[in-house]
Amino acid sequence: MQRYKSPGAPSSVIVGSQTIALILLTTFDCFNTAGRLSVFLLLVNSLRLQSIGHYPRLVCPVDILPLVLVNNKTFWRGRYLHDATKLGTCLLATTQKPKKMAVVSRLKGVWWDPFASRLEKWLRGFAVDLPDETDWKQSVNGSWYVHPRQHALELVFLSSTFACASYHFYGQALGPGTYNRFLLTHFVPAAKATWAERGVLLSLIASYGLTLTHKILRKNILFMLQPCHVNCLLLIFTMLARKSSALPNIIFNIYLHTQWGGLAALVFPDLRDHYYFGETFNFFAEHILILLAPVYMIYSGRYLVLPTSADMAMLSFSLFSLFHSPLLHICALKSGLNLNYLFTPPPIKLLLRLGSKYRLALYGTAMVAMFATRYGLVNGILSILPRKSLGIIRKTLI
Repeated sequence: MQRYKSPGAPSSVIVGSQTIALILLTTFDCFNTAGRLSVFLLLVNSLRLQSIGHYPRLVCPVDILPLVLVNNKTFWRGRYLHDATKLGTCLLATTQKPKKMAVVSRLKGVWWDPFASRLEKWLRGFAVDLPDETDWKQSVNGSWYVHPRQHALELVFLSSTFACASYHFYGQALGPGTYNRFLLTHFVPAAKATWAERGVLLSLIASYGLTLTHKILRKNILFMLQPCHVNCLLLIFTMLARKSSALPNIIFNIYLHTQWGGLAALVFPDLRDHYYFGETFNFFAEHILILLAPVYMIYSGRYLVLPTSADMAMLSFSLFSLFHSPLLHICALKSGLNLNYLFTPPPIKLLLRLGSKYRLALYGTAMVAMFATRYGLVNGILSILPRKSLGIIRKTLI
């Protein structure tokens, strides 16, 4: 973004007038009409002396007088003064039309800037070259919709947080001496696999194979790392593995917390890049299968369903997030592919309004969804679904 240069006013005058204006604006509601007008004229004067950041220059003070009727806190905290034009409250013009950019770094000018700058340089060193502008007609290729500095900070700090959280909650939920560990080590499946279970397994394998074929033809096989495709593969592994083993049952119970992902994909399908035969059909088939397969698996009695607990829900969220950052995040940076929307959000209005903060919002949504899925959806299924008897060998836990 091209910055406008000051016409040469002393910096003390500029900073002083802007500071006074902003202090007054924080208590804007206590002014009458005349007071509001005075505050705005003061702010206009400072803006005419020096543009702030990438704000466009105001042609005439009269142009923004209607802003007197607008709650200042809304557009001041919004960082972009020209957002007010969306409300039709002011007319803005520029002496030179700046080149638009997809993102603007908002992480500069703080005490840890040198550290953040090094992280940004490090990330740019191994990430592929990406455009600043986002092509919203497709969902495959990424862009710097989120500033590289924010990518670097999230990669380091979120990955560390999720790794520590995974270690902690694993000990709390599945560590030695816990009730869940006892259930896992003493579980015996109720019976052998039925033809119905084998049919579900073959359907999952067929859907996964067709998805893999489409990705190979499109030459973006890394998209098989999308969470829903990974969940499909994990369900296949769980159904094929020995049921008395602890690992498939741990994976199954973690998946019971993450089923919301398949439901979200069905509610907000992103079909922008589907053009191969059967691709759209298989998209819906796969996501329906990964939602219905666990229902039959619960009914069969061949898979252990652990009791609900906050520790297990947080473990599921931590591992789910750890898969995204660093694994999926690094793959996206190295390939330039928008894996699970790590570069740009899906075309959902609410996420688009959040701008570069959309990923943090998605993590928060995922954590809430983990609890809602396990405590609401799965418990609801357990309460109404008839189940075959489970076998538990009674022996002393070592």
